[in-house]
Amino acid sequence: MSLDDQRYYEDLYGFYTVDWWINFGLLSNHHFLLERDYIDSGCDTLDYSTATVIHKFIYPHYTKKVYFVEGVIVGQITLASSGATSTVTSYRATLCKMGSDNSDEELVTTGWVTTNLSLAWNAGLGIGDEIVLPFWIDCWEEKQIVDEERLYFKIEVICDNHCVLYHANGGSTVDLKISIPIRG
Repeated sequence: MSLDDQRYYEDLYGFYTVDWWINFGLLSNHHFLLERDYIDSGCDTLDYSTATVIHKFIYPHYTKKVYFVEGVIVGQITLASSGATSTVTSYRATLCKMGSDNSDEELVTTGWVTTNLSLAWNAGLGIGDEIVLPFWIDCWEEKQIVDEERLYFKIEVICDNHCVLYHANGGSTVDLKISIPIRG
């Protein structure tokens, strides 16, 4: 591999901001964000949300030139039971892009991953099992990102009962992470 083929990996972490949101493309008053690092722990954020909703974590910064996503995208999501034992039957992780002109495109996906995982709930202690689900997405056909487009990470989970997706704002335990191979 020559130096021109070297990829830069952008590590992004997902969280939910309460008092700040983004309006971009098809997203209005959108609180789910991706950032290069966690923000101050004193900021008003939510640690989790219902897992059965489609979540779109957007990187709120514009692209200022042409970039390509190419290589293996790596990441993880964290799920837990909340209030009752839950079964996670499948999940899908997808990297997408959105334009300021309301264009919306899925770039690459894991496809649906079957799990059939049971997450127990302990009513006496008021805590549930957690599971960290890793993913790898092959992206060997380069995907172009241009000016006025933003990347976002879409998570879809099929589970029963009270399953939640963790997205806490804190680096001690990584709940939601995606590492994207990018080249100019």
